Amino acid sequence: MTPLPAAFDVQALREAEFPWADNCIYLNHAGIGPIPERSRRAIQQYTQDRAAPARLTDDGLMGVLASARQHAARLINADPTEIALATNTSFGLNLAACMLPLEKGDVVLVSDGEFPANVFPWAKLRERGVTMELLALTPEGWPDEALMLERMNDPRVRVLALSQVQFHTGYFADLDRLGAAARATDTFFVIDAIQALGHLPFDVRATPVDILACGAQKWLLSPWGSGFLYVRRELISALQSPFAGWTAFEGSDDFSTLLKYHEPLR
Repeated sequence: MTPLPAAFDVQALREAEFPWADNCIYLNHAGIGPIPERSRRAIQQYTQDRAAPARLTDDGLMGVLASARQHAARLINADPTEIALATNTSFGLNLAACMLPLEKGDVVLVSDGEFPANVFPWAKLRERGVTMELLALTPEGWPDEALMLERMNDPRVRVLALSQVQFHTGYFADLDRLGAAARATDTFFVIDAIQALGHLPFDVRATPVDILACGAQKWLLSPWGSGFLYVRRELISALQSPFAGWTAFEGSDDFSTLLKYHEPLR
């Protein structure tokens, strides 16, 4: 993470990017983050180009996606090949639940009090014979990290799914300790990061995380329908996506080979 220069003018940035902020005090970034002026201008320019599609080249279209992956990777110190673009957090968490190699009898740990987006995808796995175990909160109302550490010693436990920051309390879990325990017990560690990224730094190289899902419409100050999914490089080959889009295969960047249907998956 590159620190801001000491002389960084926050007031000038606020005036340039959020000119409306002089008229109100906005505190709901955890619900909807505002869009900076530079982002609004970029969206407006792209919409204008889309209205006259002769302005959009194939390289330009693909370049926007590649740049988005690079920026998402830089945010969490990942490699762009570990990043998939997503529409929101729910999409990424559903992908995680569908892709992880879980079998009948396996257990997924989820804390009580989690935002529903990090509950329903795991609860739905009961159709495959996988149990979602909802862990009780501590007397203070926090996720019970001690109980998580204890339960991960059970060989039936295969996944710990947790929000980096709890949506209703702001509780920030010790992801380093939980991630280390998950790695030691061969438990997949899945993080919902939407309430953290953008105002809290996170490094996937320093904290053992297998999958991280994040929508970008909150603290990342981006439009609805934007977000990303991180998958640890070593895990990618063990996963099977439930989707197969036309760009999912090797060689699809070369439009002259689009009809070679037997190319391997990326």
